[in-house]
Amino acid sequence: MKVLIHFAPGPAHDIFLGSRLRKNLKGAMELRHIALVDSLYAEPDVCHLLSPDDLDMVKVAHEEGVPVVVSALYTELDPYASFLETDAFGNMTLTSRGKRMLEEADMVFVPSLRAKEIVEKDLFQKPIHIVSPGVNPVRFDSIDEIGAKIFCRYERFPANQPYVLILGSYREKNAIEFAKSIANMVPNFRFFFLGGDYGSEASPLSRWNRSSPKNLNFIPVLADDLYRSAMKGAIGLLVAADALPSPLSELEALAAKTQIFYVDSSDTSSNWLPEDAYLSCHSVEEAATKLLAYSPNVPEATIMNGYRVAEENDLTHLGEAVLPLYQALLSAKENSHD
Repeated sequence: MKVLIHFAPGPAHDIFLGSRLRKNLKGAMELRHIALVDSLYAEPDVCHLLSPDDLDMVKVAHEEGVPVVVSALYTELDPYASFLETDAFGNMTLTSRGKRMLEEADMVFVPSLRAKEIVEKDLFQKPIHIVSPGVNPVRFDSIDEIGAKIFCRYERFPANQPYVLILGSYREKNAIEFAKSIANMVPNFRFFFLGGDYGSEASPLSRWNRSSPKNLNFIPVLADDLYRSAMKGAIGLLVAADALPSPLSELEALAAKTQIFYVDSSDTSSNWLPEDAYLSCHSVEEAATKLLAYSPNVPEATIMNGYRVAEENDLTHLGEAVLPLYQALLSAKENSHD
């Protein structure tokens, strides 16, 4: 079997979530000794796409008789691999381009039941499978104490000052206000909001950093070594219940043994993680209280429970899940020719 796993937004943008998902999928296939190709001209057996920007590739693949798999809703914080938009009522819906791509795909992968429900509203007859985004715990296990402080030196703050990461989209005003609110409540911590898309406006980061609490920094996408250092050294990762889903980032936090705080998470059915792998906070105020009381020197049981979740979703397990689905797609293609 030969597989094409494609995501290529260009060198300037190939450092964020979509590229990391592609790396995980390629690594999982390499562990299964599956040949990988870089072009449809190399005659792959399966074409696996990650971005609505590659909609035109679906038509070309089908013209060449190659079935298409699309991974959707894994990397919504990456503007080059996003399938969702928010409608007038605040609900997450598929973009028109994203919907067209999934309609034309032969099989769709999604990361969670919540994601599947979103897709099924428009594609109730499409084969949709819940598949982990995968994670490589070794990428974080290999970071020593010195490596965990690279981010502190880069951002020029004391290595002993506790800091928290918030991953979000700069398109979402609620996410920005959430970051400002929690930063005001915990002035002794530093908070870093990391996002990718500014929407239709130019980068607002300088303006927001001037007008926000002094312990809050809005920063652009980080290169891989800085990102891993930031995740490894953080006290926690804050996730708002109404935030765009980012299961890949959450798995990476678990692999880094970084505590996840789900905020305003009374509806635990919307969280794809098992309940014992994160700390649930029903309000921003409760999150602030738990942050102040949290000690990384006395790890919560959720840390080790979360790390086990990361191990259960490593690249070996990802390959075991994905390869049979590729094979089922090829079997369906062969049977259709009989």
